[in-house]
Amino acid sequence: MLILGAVATRVLVLFCEEYARGAFVSQALAGAGYAVKWVRGVETAHQLAERQRVDALVADARSEELLGWLVGGWRRRTPAAPVVLLARAGTSDSAPLADEVVSSPLTVDAIRRSVERALSESTSA
Repeated sequence: MLILGAVATRVLVLFCEEYARGAFVSQALAGAGYAVKWVRGVETAHQLAERQRVDALVADARSEELLGWLVGGWRRRTPAAPVVLLARAGTSDSAPLADEVVSSPLTVDAIRRSVERALSESTSA
């Protein structure tokens, strides 16, 4: 998290399949001072987590199966990095996979607050 005068920027991996939704979420997080790495492939997200320090995963996927595979692999590779899911209206099956869930319709404030809570809880645990 980048707060005025703070030292470190938190690095987030954003997994989002849809361009418009991904661009919106990426801009919302970058505007809050996060370094955002937007990926569309599950393996790319996993490889990125293995190659560099990543503080959290923000994930949006159409398929519950894909989401399960993404989060399961993430937890094995970076167990300390929290997961924030962007849930579509009426889809709550994946909620147990996440540290935080942001439900549609997405707002900039809701996304930022959820990421901040997830990061703060992971550092206090």
